[in-house]
Amino acid sequence: MGDIMKIGILTFIGVENCGALLQAYALSTKLTELGNEVELINLISNNEYNRKNNSALKNKAFLARKIYYLFYSKSIKIRKEKFNDFRNNYLPIIPKEKKIYENELENNCEKYDYLVCGSDQIWSQDPKLYDRSDAYFINFPYKGKRISYAASFGDNLDYVEKIKEHIIPYLKKFNSISVREDEAKEFLEKNQIKCEVTVDPTMLISKKDWEKISIEPAEKEDYILYFSVNSRKYSINIANKLSKQTGLKVIELNPHPKSWNSGFKKKYGIGPREFLGYISRAKYIVTNSFHGTVFSILFKKPFLAAFDEKDGRIIKENRKYTLLEKLELQDCITTESKKIDLQIINNINWKKSIKDLDKIKNDSICYLKKNIT
Repeated sequence: MGDIMKIGILTFIGVENCGALLQAYALSTKLTELGNEVELINLISNNEYNRKNNSALKNKAFLARKIYYLFYSKSIKIRKEKFNDFRNNYLPIIPKEKKIYENELENNCEKYDYLVCGSDQIWSQDPKLYDRSDAYFINFPYKGKRISYAASFGDNLDYVEKIKEHIIPYLKKFNSISVREDEAKEFLEKNQIKCEVTVDPTMLISKKDWEKISIEPAEKEDYILYFSVNSRKYSINIANKLSKQTGLKVIELNPHPKSWNSGFKKKYGIGPREFLGYISRAKYIVTNSFHGTVFSILFKKPFLAAFDEKDGRIIKENRKYTLLEKLELQDCITTESKKIDLQIINNINWKKSIKDLDKIKNDSICYLKKNIT
């Protein structure tokens, strides 16, 4: 038995996003299971700090959302409490009581043998991502080993291409790199950086592990679960189409202002544990979210992965498409113009897909074992 390694994880934990917190839970859980001492660094990026403290940076969309949410303030307060409860009770966040600013990272990270960056879209350069930061590239002095696990550049690598001269020197200091999408691997290898593709951390632990922390909903009747972080019109229309075809109501978790007239039953007071429960009980799932797709697969639910289209052609979002392709679940992909075939989604070959998932999951665990010793 080797020495216990002290690991600090840099990822998004300040957001009220189920996927973000559940991936942080999964990675910290798996690394702890592998015999390490693990902490999630309670970072607040400069961009996030400025947005919270500078009203000039709060754009029209932000303000419109704030006004919309006034109508649901009680439920949203409950939601915030549930997210805080999850952070306090299920995530090894250090320190709990205060945020660490970017200029404090050097001193706060000296104690770690390894810094692990990931998962989630921590390397995305999309200007709409308000908490993006070079800190996730470890842009500060650090003497320990630098690892990334399933880090993502997001769906648009054009933003990354524009500033590659800035970020490549940081990435060349890493001891080992794994990313979440094939396109990210191609980008890095084109820039002479070796890397591997690993699964999102949420796939490193089993359905049984997720069921242990889930909270079952009170819903008695069957329902279609609609889960989206941006509620694009095409995904709303797909959910409504499935509802008409099956006669089932649609439940939407943590709704977006764009879906206000969708006719869905809206659930605002939902945290990560309740999210898992609604996934577990759903008859069908419609999602254009990456983590919505992941948990549909983990819970073996009949699901539709909603994609947008342009001029009759599907717009392939890297994160979701890579995953569905690897597990041979392309038949679950749909667009607004495509006919929904219930036969297909009711008869998914889960045995084959889960076998494929187990292989890439085991390869991903091997990556962690090999590079953290």
